[in-house]
Amino acid sequence: MAPTTTTLAAYDPTNTTQLSDTDMINIASHEFGHALGLNHATVSATDDGTFELMFLSYGQAVGNPRNSLEAPSTLDMYALLNLYDWLAKPSGFTGPGHPATVYSLPPGIAYASMYPYSEQIQSLQNSISQLKLEILIVAAVTGLLLAIALALGILLSRRKPAPTQPSFGEPITVPPAA
Repeated sequence: MAPTTTTLAAYDPTNTTQLSDTDMINIASHEFGHALGLNHATVSATDDGTFELMFLSYGQAVGNPRNSLEAPSTLDMYALLNLYDWLAKPSGFTGPGHPATVYSLPPGIAYASMYPYSEQIQSLQNSISQLKLEILIVAAVTGLLLAIALALGILLSRRKPAPTQPSFGEPITVPPAA
């Protein structure tokens, strides 16, 4: 089997809008869903109005800093539960392979987005905010240092050159008195 490569771009498909950190996390999460065995969902939003992580296309405006993190839906989790339940059975590895299955949620399970580990999501969001702050501080300090270097360069270029001192053993000429 040939190796498979997934590449995440920093810009949208037209190469005009830079993806935000949240966009990249959402897209990577979607692709990771495929790696776990999920296919595309048939609807773009869950019943609670949140974006369906596994929908065919990205539902948010690319590059918008206010984009929200997308979570797997209860349908995604249900499909994974069934997929990995099948893999856990020894009989799951015999024969030609398991046919693709289309899942629907059982009655009584709300179709909604869910973060199985909300504290990790919050930690990730905090890390992103902290990193943005650190980058901003580094940029400000770099800008300040460049401004100081530029000011020193200008000041030094305006200084008159100091008279040269004769080196040791060189004759000193004194101008005649008027």
